[in-house]
Amino acid sequence: MKYLPIIGFTCISCFPTAAMADADFYVGASYLSTEFTDGAFGLSGLFANEEIDDDTSSGFDLFVGAEWHPLLNFRLGYTDHGEFSYVGSTKFDGETDLKGTVEVQYLYLTWSPKWRISDSFAMTVNLGGAKQNADVNNELGETSYDDGGAFYFSFDAEYKFTDQIGVRVELGDIII
Repeated sequence: MKYLPIIGFTCISCFPTAAMADADFYVGASYLSTEFTDGAFGLSGLFANEEIDDDTSSGFDLFVGAEWHPLLNFRLGYTDHGEFSYVGSTKFDGETDLKGTVEVQYLYLTWSPKWRISDSFAMTVNLGGAKQNADVNNELGETSYDDGGAFYFSFDAEYKFTDQIGVRVELGDIII
């Protein structure tokens, strides 16, 4: 899964130059709120259990996309879910409590078919893959876990005020 950015570039560059000229490119940024459940960090190789003390955090999403046709859209993005605190015990002895924090980030590439309801309103489904990175900081030190791939999906509704300015509400999940 370390080749996700290369795959994204390759998919976009596979289309002829004339088709690229017909594409609508967009960039965006989002503020997000994330809620994790116990065991959701996917670090089960290190911990016997995870209990999240602070299960909600704020983060951001940055993305670029291209739309050639309502059913032929791609989006490449980076999401930072923020920092969460946890208590866990190590797999080594199952008893030592570790308190620490985890910062979770994803790089994702999605196919994003869009259904236009009107000239101003559209709905989109985003399906693709994501690469997770979790930075863990606890009494044992700092460690970065490159946890491989995940399935990314979300649903969003978009309202355009003008051709250049709009708002979008998105609800989604990443399955490790």
